[in-house]
Amino acid sequence: MYADRLPAYVQDQAGILSADEIASAYAYMLAKYQKDTGNVEIAAEHVDACLKLAAASCIDKLATYYANDDNSTISSDSVDHGTKADSFRRIANGYRSQYAAVVVNDNKSSAHGKAVQLPKRQRLR
Repeated sequence: MYADRLPAYVQDQAGILSADEIASAYAYMLAKYQKDTGNVEIAAEHVDACLKLAAASCIDKLATYYANDDNSTISSDSVDHGTKADSFRRIANGYRSQYAAVVVNDNKSSAHGKAVQLPKRQRLR
């Protein structure tokens, strides 16, 4: 249903990921969402977070692809703050954190770890 919006989150300009890999990431996300919430359909307020979880799987594949690329030139005028693979991993981890913050925390019982005030009883006369 929302799978057509997934490529916008992945931003695979080089076309490295196949349609099957993107579909597999979407299926994984649906299975995880159903396990985490017990719902078959994605709630409207969870769509963005779910797409980010699916994108995280795709971005992990891009990180793996770029892991073998390294900068073989040494320059005294610049500082290397990480590789492209590291950048992709940070994005994927951020997306997973956003999913957990929105979906997993929303699904917890409101009484979990909190004091609950019961209504007052009526006196019998």
